[in-house]
Amino acid sequence: MSDPDSSDPPVMHLTQASRFISQWFTIVEPRGWRNAMVQQPRRIRLSPEARQAIERQLAAFREKFGRDPNDDDPIFFDPDADDPVPLSDEKYEGMMIEAMVEVGISQAMIFAFRRTGRIVTERNKHLLTAEELREWNDAVDEYHRRVESSDVI
Repeated sequence: MSDPDSSDPPVMHLTQASRFISQWFTIVEPRGWRNAMVQQPRRIRLSPEARQAIERQLAAFREKFGRDPNDDDPIFFDPDADDPVPLSDEKYEGMMIEAMVEVGISQAMIFAFRRTGRIVTERNKHLLTAEELREWNDAVDEYHRRVESSDVI
């Protein structure tokens, strides 16, 4: 019997839409994205929550543009644009911070996200390099040092 993880399941590109959501996802980060560490596509297993988030994005795309996305359309699009264009780094960061505040993410984690462009949890930290994890931890430590010394953050 073959291992289900060894099969070659269908994939979806992060920067492209597709007509299906699979349990696998290929990350293809566009040139110019902050902290883009991927030189070649990587495959990661999607959690049920991630699949649901992408399904919501595809539904939002259909609602906004009245059609299914094409292969060249971004999944994470600028909701204020008339045409399907990717979110700018600035708009993405602002929306992420707004969502993190809304759900009660700690200020230390928000600070570290702003410094590193990452959200690190117990469930995903094993995916980071030692340098990426050190960068995250340094940002969290910096936040606490600044709060203790009454620095404006």
